Amino acid sequence: MSHKSKILTFILLLACLQFCPLCLGEGFAASQPDNGRSEPPKSLEPRPDDWRPVKGANGLYGYFDSDGEMRIEPKFQAANHFMSNGKAWVMVGGKYGVIDRNGNFDVEPIFEKVRAPAKNGLSAAQKGDLWGYVDLQGRFAIEPKFSFADTFDDFGLARVIQKGGYHFIDEKGQRAFDGDFAEATNFGPENLALVRASSSAGPNSGEEGKGLLDFIDRTKGLLGFIDRTGRFVVEPVHQTLEPFKNGLALASVDGKIFGYLNLQGSWAIEPQFRAASSFAIPALASAMDEESALWGYIDRQGNWVIEPQFRTPSDFSPNGLAAVADESGRCGLMDPAGRWVLKPAFKFISYFSPLGLAPAKGDNELYGFINSTGRWVIEPAFRFVAGFSYEGLAAAENEDGLWGYIDVEGRWAIPPRYKMTFPFTPESWDAYPWLMPFDYCPPGLAAVIEEDKRLICLNERGENRVPIGWDKAKDSETQNIR
Repeated sequence: MSHKSKILTFILLLACLQFCPLCLGEGFAASQPDNGRSEPPKSLEPRPDDWRPVKGANGLYGYFDSDGEMRIEPKFQAANHFMSNGKAWVMVGGKYGVIDRNGNFDVEPIFEKVRAPAKNGLSAAQKGDLWGYVDLQGRFAIEPKFSFADTFDDFGLARVIQKGGYHFIDEKGQRAFDGDFAEATNFGPENLALVRASSSAGPNSGEEGKGLLDFIDRTKGLLGFIDRTGRFVVEPVHQTLEPFKNGLALASVDGKIFGYLNLQGSWAIEPQFRAASSFAIPALASAMDEESALWGYIDRQGNWVIEPQFRTPSDFSPNGLAAVADESGRCGLMDPAGRWVLKPAFKFISYFSPLGLAPAKGDNELYGFINSTGRWVIEPAFRFVAGFSYEGLAAAENEDGLWGYIDVEGRWAIPPRYKMTFPFTPESWDAYPWLMPFDYCPPGLAAVIEEDKRLICLNERGENRVPIGWDKAKDSETQNIR
């Protein structure tokens, strides 16, 4: 299989995973133990000023002050907030540079990619094939020498890939502690990072370093958690290990029987389930009973709150409802007390977005959208659909196998003419637990694959704003995918 074909196959797989009934929602932030440092340093870069980037009617970004007065006309494909030094990162012609408050370039747009500045004022920036870190003037403070570089966190650590392994650096570009990892996440609110301590395998996600532990083959390598000093708090002895949610981490030593670890690395819930999900709002986790092979929901003590009775479960949506399938395979909606709010009547129901709509599959084998009462708001007329973004657009596939975007009334806002479409990129994916993150495009734009397999970015009117092309993927099959 060619490299391009493998990339396309992987992307199509991600689209399918988006509708997996076991995809995880967002949980509450757990308390922070003293794992290295419990409070961030105080000497941080001041917050951005009151000029904010706003998308204009032409689909480009300009700047407006707090009174709503336009300060810089919309002319940028992407734009960040002005920092305290009066500079801001913007995109023009698919590359990033630095402007002053008059909208003039202090640093010409020469960077392929730039991440938003951290609180220390440094931004991860890609020039050519390598990543480094630039200051607020657009000058390299840490020379480009990494094949991937992530944003510095509030404690002054950043995750990078160099010479085939992940490690963490300080603000001078030096190793924060010894150790290379085949996989590593950023440090979470618990001040712990999930790592795979099998350095010989090399990073799973290649040059770009996203994807990480969301899509790796968990049967290879052993997983554990390190603190900010590089010390293993949870030893790397697990075939499966998930990030902490509500202070508990889903884990399995053998990859067959699952339980939950606490922040000290001890079993809070002993391994006893054939399968399970992480704890999500409202502090319930779905789990498969070892004996019956049916799913139910457990609390933080491992007690059944909703007895095992379902073929498939899902996490609870923001409206407090979970889509579950009974033994007949029909899907309905259930509340956290285990009461049917909507009796099983659909072939499939996915996660509800904040717009109050969930993708559902009708008896005609086509997809549409329902509300929480089970009423079809958008009739099932599509081969496949994704959840709605806050912009009110959802990716949809027509009966000819072409993708476009529909609005909340089911009308084509961007006509179906693409091989695949992805959600519009938000400022942060944290507020979009019902969508599969896909960061090929800057905020406000959506990635689509054309008939010739070229990847481009569209705005909300379907205009091609940032051509990307497969050459950007290079040797990575999960470029910039979280």
